[in-house]
Amino acid sequence: AVGDAAIAFDPLSSHGISNAIYGAKTSAEAIVSFLKGEKQALRIYENTLSRIFEAYLKSKSSSYTAESRWANSSFWKAYHTVHRF
Repeated sequence: AVGDAAIAFDPLSSHGISNAIYGAKTSAEAIVSFLKGEKQALRIYENTLSRIFEAYLKSKSSSYTAESRWANSSFWKAYHTVHRF
């Protein structure tokens, strides 16, 4: 649950399962390291998740702005207004 709850991905991106597994592994390692006295372990884990999510957002933005088939639809106009890609 820790790995899956850390970051939410667009289901169309196919990042959910792989990042949930990776997040579970790295969060467990960070928790164990922290409990062993490595005070920076949780901060390092947080920074790793931040970098992963920033890269994902760039990729998502690139993918969504590349699609122009429905550019004139009122739904996508409103979506892009709110999300500002």
